[in-house]
Amino acid sequence: MKTKVRAWLVVVFLSLDASASNGSLELGLRGGWVARADGAREGVGLVTLDLPLDRPRAPRAPRAFAQPPAQTEKPTAGSPRALSLVTPELAHAAIRAALRASGRARAEARYGSLSARARSSAALPELRLRASRTTDESLRLAPTTADPYRYTQAGGVSLALEAQATWKLDRAVFADEELQIEHLRRLRAQKDARLVKDVLEALFAWQRAVSGVADPDAPPDEQALAELRAIEAEVRLDVLTGGWFSPRAAGIRKRAVARRRRTE
Repeated sequence: MKTKVRAWLVVVFLSLDASASNGSLELGLRGGWVARADGAREGVGLVTLDLPLDRPRAPRAPRAFAQPPAQTEKPTAGSPRALSLVTPELAHAAIRAALRASGRARAEARYGSLSARARSSAALPELRLRASRTTDESLRLAPTTADPYRYTQAGGVSLALEAQATWKLDRAVFADEELQIEHLRRLRAQKDARLVKDVLEALFAWQRAVSGVADPDAPPDEQALAELRAIEAEVRLDVLTGGWFSPRAAGIRKRAVARRRRTE
């Protein structure tokens, strides 16, 4: 029995069926090989480019309404004994230390890596493999003079192999996972904003407490209570800044007291 080998190559340039598209620009490469029972061998190749007509839009996230700024406690009318501890330079330095301690830089690098990997995945195809084996058995009438009702049994086995690779080309420009990454970035920004607010509130609470401690006209019990509040604020700031604030707190207090003495 001779073996017949036939190779077919079918190229489909565009598929404009919007109902069959899943919303991605896809390049597909499919190949198959069939071995029939009669000895014939066939090879089939198929190249497809799927162009979506109606890409589904991602649902828009509801807008977050701007909240009015929290009303902070108004300072007491200018007391000559009040200490000026918190400066813009100190506030910026404390906020940078708090953001650094919270791992903001690592989180941003992680989000950037996720976005890059989501886009670079367009170079990797989705691979599908399929194999099938069929058995054919049939009876054939082969009459002879001696046996007019003679039947013969014939059968065969067919083997089919198929491989398909699909590239999603639109992911090289924009991947759907980037929407989730942007959502994570927004949540991180909200967390950083709350952290900045906590640092500023703790700084001003520390300034008020230290001013109460340094007031010589205040009763002893109020000075003791103010000292406890100052320690509480220092501990809170030290935790928020990852240990940055406590080594500097004593020096800031001394310089503030020296400035007040020079102005008196």
